[in-house]
Amino acid sequence: MRASYGVVLILALATRLLLFGWILRNHPEGFLEADSRCYWRISGNLLEHGAFSQREAPPWHPDVSRTPGYPLCLAALRRAGLGVPGIVLVQILLSAATCLGVAAMAGALGGSRAGLFAGCLAALDLPTASLANSLMTETLFLATFTGALWTFLIVLLGRGGGLLLALSAILMGCSALVRPIAMFFPFAALPLLYLSKGGRSESWRRIACWMGVCLLTVSPWLLRNWARLGKPVLCTFGSVALLDNQAAGALSAEKGIPLDEARLRLRQRIEEGCPEGPDADPLGYSGRMSKVAWEVILANPWTCLKVQARGICAVLFAPIRSSLDLQLGLSAAGTQVGGWSQLLRMTSRPTLVLVGAQLLLLAVLWGGYGAGLRVLWHRKSWLPLALLCLVPAYFCLAPLGSGSYARFRAPLLPALAVAAGVGIAGTAGRRTRG
Repeated sequence: MRASYGVVLILALATRLLLFGWILRNHPEGFLEADSRCYWRISGNLLEHGAFSQREAPPWHPDVSRTPGYPLCLAALRRAGLGVPGIVLVQILLSAATCLGVAAMAGALGGSRAGLFAGCLAALDLPTASLANSLMTETLFLATFTGALWTFLIVLLGRGGGLLLALSAILMGCSALVRPIAMFFPFAALPLLYLSKGGRSESWRRIACWMGVCLLTVSPWLLRNWARLGKPVLCTFGSVALLDNQAAGALSAEKGIPLDEARLRLRQRIEEGCPEGPDADPLGYSGRMSKVAWEVILANPWTCLKVQARGICAVLFAPIRSSLDLQLGLSAAGTQVGGWSQLLRMTSRPTLVLVGAQLLLLAVLWGGYGAGLRVLWHRKSWLPLALLCLVPAYFCLAPLGSGSYARFRAPLLPALAVAAGVGIAGTAGRRTRG
């Protein structure tokens, strides 16, 4: 495995550093996306005012729309004297280490060849390489979530005890503090713990350890929100995603209007019911957003299902394109395409080449994923098989809708690459024996 780890590390660093060099030389603003400025502002307020707030001037209203994981890390790196390029380099190292974690997971299931194939697929994944070069949450989230999955898998395989399970729970809690979309994953994984090796009493002890440590990890943030806002919520961003992705997508399809206009109309409806704005009553404002979103969803259920299906397809199978053009400085504004002619007309030539490379890699990734699931099925490795199916299924239940793109595939990458590595290694092994 040492040789495999070396190949994966070199490939991951080369892919990410080549992109870093282009952006730094030609378009340094490409390190920042729309949400990056929000995280940067919160980290600055933490350093200068000791306040977790998005405000640009006092009063420093406590922010509850974001979780603290990424802003705290940004604040720590800024305290150490790093600017945006330095922080991105740290993220690149973290992303490369995540690829090693993917290789280790696949190696635990299928040996060194499986680890090599899985790690290389993760290393060459352009969406995660692009995200490593952006001040966004995905790189830190992938590192913590992959670590949680790796240690959880070792426990399922019967090779680790309570300490390893506790470490997995800590990492899972940290991943929820980086991106709240992971907050319900511990509940989804409970059946796997119950069915893991050991008697019934042992299974219940593992469940208690898993849930207890997860709760302890996120509890300081829950208590902070309870003390300041009167409710122990993780964050209110879920209502934003429901409104902007699902409800706005349905309204856009029903009325035949652009997605941005649909979002604006829904925001106006919310402000009519909450004229004081989110700063005065963030939980009330969030509740109003959820109410308006559900009114649209329930009024247009079939349209919402179609919008969700399109969002899932975009997440699972679409390459990263428009945001890559923006990041590389090859486009002045984001674009949406509705066919091959628009794709060719509205995308730069370098990005088109990268789109073609991504499509080839996606074909290998999904083909290998299916083969890997078959290998695990024939080996009767039921719990690892269930875990590698659970991860994509869980994240596809989120309100994806309109506006979804390859960035949202990042949480799926560890499971997809691990299964693909096992599948490719198993297929290659059968051919060699044949």
